[in-house]
Amino acid sequence: NLIVRESCHDGLLQLTANKRTVIEPFPIQTESLSKLIGFTHRRLLTMFQVHKLAHKILADSETHRKDLDFDTAAVKVHVAEPSDASQEETILYVTDETNLVLRIHCKALPYSLKCLFAERKNNFFPSFAICDLRMRANSCFCQAQQCAVAEFSDLSSVTTTGSRVEDLTRWVSCSPSTNLSYVAACIRANLPQWEQNGSEKIAVGYIMGLRTESIEKLYVQVDCCGNLQEWELPFRVLESMLLTVSGEDQKVSLAPVEEDLAERLGVLAAIFRARGILWRFQLLFNKAASGLSPYVVSSAMKAGQNDLSLVYEMVEHDTEM
Repeated sequence: NLIVRESCHDGLLQLTANKRTVIEPFPIQTESLSKLIGFTHRRLLTMFQVHKLAHKILADSETHRKDLDFDTAAVKVHVAEPSDASQEETILYVTDETNLVLRIHCKALPYSLKCLFAERKNNFFPSFAICDLRMRANSCFCQAQQCAVAEFSDLSSVTTTGSRVEDLTRWVSCSPSTNLSYVAACIRANLPQWEQNGSEKIAVGYIMGLRTESIEKLYVQVDCCGNLQEWELPFRVLESMLLTVSGEDQKVSLAPVEEDLAERLGVLAAIFRARGILWRFQLLFNKAASGLSPYVVSSAMKAGQNDLSLVYEMVEHDTEM
């Protein structure tokens, strides 16, 4: 009367008991039993261990499905609810003492978490443990946000008890509130917390100019806090940005096509400067690029200025101290 669970844990078969299951003790030492059957207790991974697991999965293309499952305890820092067709899932961001972040995707927030967040609405950073989370095999680490990426499975469960959860609760109550608030503000502003050295970067700035070398090569000049940067800008990204700056009273586009491209880009650059929009750019490093601009803009959107101002205020406060 045992049920075999769909997923394994650390490579071992898992069974589930029910009311008809008969369990009887037998005289054998636990240590001997562990050695005999290779039993290992479940352990809650820290965020450092979760990130280590994510990088291990990225490095090993032959990772088995059983190796994607893990348990962790963490503190909630932000929940992104579905807002439009571009985001169909609820996304939960959690962290711990390391300030490393895990992004968890789910179709809908589990009922147990909804109840927890509702009960502790005055506690912005509640602690809990999640069992049977699953790493996203093909995208288990996000370079742009510098976080590990997992998802709820059918077997995932949530608990608010245990020594690790109690330790995290004490840590939250004793640590400065600005620490977790800073993590949350960076997430809301779509900014990484750490300096990025990988192939993907996030930059924030104002568009100062556009130039072209040929019909295929377009470059954008951006003022990033007084530091002028120039990156290659695909025409498809420029077209999406033009939709953002277009108002009901004025539609902005690359047309008319018969106009000289350089002249038209000059007009568009003037419109970008006049709008004064602060942009968030996602950049990809292009190894094959020749010249001074190895980065290519993969996407650009309006930056959340309120969240950005909160990040900068916290940075300035820490600098003054």
